[in-house]
Amino acid sequence: MRHSSEHCVYHRRMTEPATSSAIQVVDHGRDWPRTFLRLRDWIWPSVSDVAIAIEHVGSTAVPGMAAKPVIDMDVVIASRTNLPSIVSRLGSLGYQHRGDLGIADREAFLAPRNQPAHHLYLCVENSLALKNHLAVRDYLRTTCRTRWLIPL
Repeated sequence: MRHSSEHCVYHRRMTEPATSSAIQVVDHGRDWPRTFLRLRDWIWPSVSDVAIAIEHVGSTAVPGMAAKPVIDMDVVIASRTNLPSIVSRLGSLGYQHRGDLGIADREAFLAPRNQPAHHLYLCVENSLALKNHLAVRDYLRTTCRTRWLIPL
């Protein structure tokens, strides 16, 4: 384990039980913001008429924070009304709809293999799922010291 209050880095390698693959946590990647922007700009034209925004959430959205090297993104929509249309549009980009995975007002998608590693979620505006994603991201962005205190 390594941490530095100057750079707000927390680095620890963990593994799940032997039946699962290893979880890799790496130092903050300077390319993560650019990767998010590239993915956002690729997705946005397909959803811009029904989506409100695409948010970079999760640990990779926090400057200086170590994380799994997987971008987390939320496509924000006003209501579930356009869900079938958006699922179809994302499908045309190569995304596979995985359902809500037990979380209300949040739909998960498996990313296309030809794109950088990322998780894509479709979240209803003002939903608890979206509020949680944004609150954790924003808290970590403003409270550097806590970034290396969170157990992985």
